[in-house]
Amino acid sequence: MFDVRFTNNGKDALESYQVWHPDIIVLNIWMPVMTGYLVLPTLRAKPLVLTMGSGQSLHHFKLSI
Repeated sequence: MFDVRFTNNGKDALESYQVWHPDIIVLNIWMPVMTGYLVLPTLRAKPLVLTMGSGQSLHHFKLSI
């Protein structure tokens, strides 16, 4: 059985993590309020699996992680 929770933006995702510690988090790169790229450094030190994705084409963005 899985317990799945959703948030609407990166800020809410971090707040949710404070009370619920999942084993895996899937982030949208371009979430509103706080992007997945901004959420990533805070969660990277935690003992969990992080994955990120987006439905948006990135060919016109220059990204540096």
